[in-house]
Amino acid sequence: MKVFGVDIGGSGIKGAPVDLERGELAEERHKVLTPHPATPDAVADGVKEVVDHFGWTGPVGATFPGVVTDGTTRTAANVDKGWIGLDAAGLLTTRLGGEVGGSPVTVLNDADAAAWPRCASAPAAAAPARSSCSPSARASAAPSSPTAAWCPTPSSATWSCTAMTPRSGPPPRPRRTRR
Repeated sequence: MKVFGVDIGGSGIKGAPVDLERGELAEERHKVLTPHPATPDAVADGVKEVVDHFGWTGPVGATFPGVVTDGTTRTAANVDKGWIGLDAAGLLTTRLGGEVGGSPVTVLNDADAAAWPRCASAPAAAAPARSSCSPSARASAAPSSPTAAWCPTPSSATWSCTAMTPRSGPPPRPRRTRR
């Protein structure tokens, strides 16, 4: 299965089709500079440019450098403050021509996406090891299924798969955050 992953960053918007079965980029990634100011409409145009570069019409996932809940951006550290409280998933879905490939665009926080373990061949609870995926690959894989093939992770100039052994013992205690 192939999906399209986009990473929205403070300096660049990068994306490429991802082959989830093989765990690698299906094509060389394409990058455009993040517009300044990085308003929602300007960034959405950049995302469209990256996706259109490949003529992509299937599922799309995007990562964002801020807090994202249910596709809505809650903070905006390296982009325009117009992102705060915005339905980013809705904006990108609309900008890419509606429900791309029958699925809306999925938007996740970039760090959340990087930490989200994907199972190599079984549900996460039953997996002896988990793959570690790039944020854009995770976001693009998110709408597909609770199980997936290996995902790519950046390692210097190459992409490879890595495995993480699940932590044993009790889960870590949640950290309190200041408001």
